[in-house]
Amino acid sequence: TTLLNKKSQPIAPKIFDFQISTVGILTKRKGHDFLLRGFAQFINQEPNANAGIVIIGDGVLKHELQELVEKLHLTQHVHFTGFVENPYPLMAVSDVIAMLSTNEGISNALLEGMYLENVPISTFVGGTTEFIQDGKNGFLIDYGNKNKLATTLLTIYNNNILKENISLAAKSTILTQFSLTRMTQTLTQLCETTIKHKAAQHAAYN
Repeated sequence: TTLLNKKSQPIAPKIFDFQISTVGILTKRKGHDFLLRGFAQFINQEPNANAGIVIIGDGVLKHELQELVEKLHLTQHVHFTGFVENPYPLMAVSDVIAMLSTNEGISNALLEGMYLENVPISTFVGGTTEFIQDGKNGFLIDYGNKNKLATTLLTIYNNNILKENISLAAKSTILTQFSLTRMTQTLTQLCETTIKHKAAQHAAYN
């Protein structure tokens, strides 16, 4: 992807010791409000944690989300970057990549975060269940379940060994399922199957 092609850029300074990144346009569909509310419950249970969210992107809901941050008393825990052409330097230092959309295909940012050894947290949208196994190489959460989100963040925050194991498993998933070689093989198999099917159909009509 474009982001990974630019990984020669230096990484950014880490803003929080436990850093959660989310990438995308700031619209209702992306679930930033859900992330903030779940994170607020996490902070209530870990008030001394140097933890925070880096929201990478811009959009019509930015002002509304900033107001929600203030309402939830998260001003010191949330950083809005605005539009960033290449988020690699920020994502490379994150611990978690969060994609909590209400509707999504396969998110490139989620895949890229996994490649960069971020622990992925995603809702059950698009094709995420095809490559994320809950508790093994990431976490899957029903949209709106703030308690589960807070508990998941606590689990990752309080267990460095688990965090490392899942982040490495996430990267391994990308290398095995989304490598150029694997994608080429899949496309080749699809083409061969289609050709055989067409040939069989042609034979049946002649």
